[in-house]
Amino acid sequence: MSHQYGVRCHNAHLYKVQKNDKSFLVDLHMRTCECGEFQLDQIPCSHAATAIRSAGHDIYDYVDLYFKQVTLCLAYHDRVRSVSSQDEWTVSSSFKVCPPKSVHQAGRPKERRYRSAGEGSNTRSRRQLFMY
Repeated sequence: MSHQYGVRCHNAHLYKVQKNDKSFLVDLHMRTCECGEFQLDQIPCSHAATAIRSAGHDIYDYVDLYFKQVTLCLAYHDRVRSVSSQDEWTVSSSFKVCPPKSVHQAGRPKERRYRSAGEGSNTRSRRQLFMY
């Protein structure tokens, strides 16, 4: 990845990463990049990854804690009880599953869509379309 980019170090945490005619300023201390992806996704973009590698740091240290395995393990550290088999369930005799209450109107349903700008409104009735 880094062989496609040119990297210039401005100071200990500020890097200018250049690819072709575009350049991006990456601040490793603030975890920002001018492209906006690093601060939005909280995962290093390609420019930040290039700057991190040229600084000799580990890219995974710059990934937000939310995306790491530790956080996933903490979310599920309590035991999750499994559901018993359906034969062992106790269901009340008064419990009844009913279909949803919906009323279908007679006839063909109206067309519900947004017309594009070029279509205009079709206000003529069907009879007017076929009578010449």
